[in-house]
Amino acid sequence: PSSILSARLIPAWCVRCTEMNQAETNFKTHTEIIRIRGLVQGVGFRPTVYRIAQQLSLCGEVFNDGAGVQVVIQDSAAEIDAFIDNISAQCPPLARIDSIHRDAVSELLKYKDFSISASQSGTIQTGIIPDAATCAECLQDINNPQNRRTDYAFTNCTHCGPRLSIVKQIPYDRAHTSMQPFDLCERCQQEYNDPGNRRFHAQPNACPDCGPQLRL
Repeated sequence: PSSILSARLIPAWCVRCTEMNQAETNFKTHTEIIRIRGLVQGVGFRPTVYRIAQQLSLCGEVFNDGAGVQVVIQDSAAEIDAFIDNISAQCPPLARIDSIHRDAVSELLKYKDFSISASQSGTIQTGIIPDAATCAECLQDINNPQNRRTDYAFTNCTHCGPRLSIVKQIPYDRAHTSMQPFDLCERCQQEYNDPGNRRFHAQPNACPDCGPQLRL
């Protein structure tokens, strides 16, 4: 048949060139802006995005804004596809992703690493989750006499604790909550800055030395 004959007449080198061009497209570095909408603030979403980007050795930034979470990511199309897949698969337990929208950027922005950047203001198009019950790990901290948070009622992390009851405005940052007057002590600040800690960028993070006190 003619279709078979035509296929046989296509030079092998032409097929290889097509495959090479596709491979080059897949692995050529470019920049995308990724908009994530849903309940994605105050749930450990930025730390999760950060860890995934670090695992994949991607460059860019993530930040909160009035519409949810925005990511600027720079790498090959194949790596960015893997990045998106991981975000969906590793969505924090308190979060809800409603949509992920991708836009390619014509200009190749220059990033040397990946970071959590300062939040940006804008029209409010997102919400904050309700307060979450104390998680099992925080309960262990509270009930451990050797832990510095033993019996501390305001123990929390990115997976639990106050959210809606303390927020004053969006984007959700410590400065926009009732925790703003409480400066983090050195040890709490270390937890906040540590990507391997479950209190990494936990906005209500506190302990008996630096947080609110409860008296009966």
